[in-house]
Amino acid sequence: MAYREMCDLATLKRRKKMKKTRGDTPVLLIHHEEKVYALSDRCPHRKASLYKGGFKDGIVKCPHHGAQIDIKTGEIVQKPKIAFFSVKTQAAKTYAVKIQDGKVFVDL
Repeated sequence: MAYREMCDLATLKRRKKMKKTRGDTPVLLIHHEEKVYALSDRCPHRKASLYKGGFKDGIVKCPHHGAQIDIKTGEIVQKPKIAFFSVKTQAAKTYAVKIQDGKVFVDL
C-alpha cells in the first residue's frame, strides 16, 4: 500500500466531504472536528455510494437502507433495515490519512 494524493485540505474543509476515486477504489473523505477521515465510498451492505448519504456527528448514513457507519472506525452503529428486519453487515473499510503541504494523502 502507498499514500496517494487525494485533494487540497482547504477544499475538503470547505466542502466537509468529498468522493475521490484512485484506480478502481472509490474513497469518501470527510473533514470532521479538525481531522480528515477516509473510508470506502461503498456501503458494505449493498455497495451504495456513502457520499450520497447523510453525515452528522461522525456518522455517515447509507442512502439506500439506512446503515449508519462510524467514520473513525468503519464500524456499523446501526444496521441496514429492509422492511422491518436488521441485516448483518460487515464494517466499512477505513484508510490511513496524512496531511502534507496542504494536501490530503490516503494509504491505498
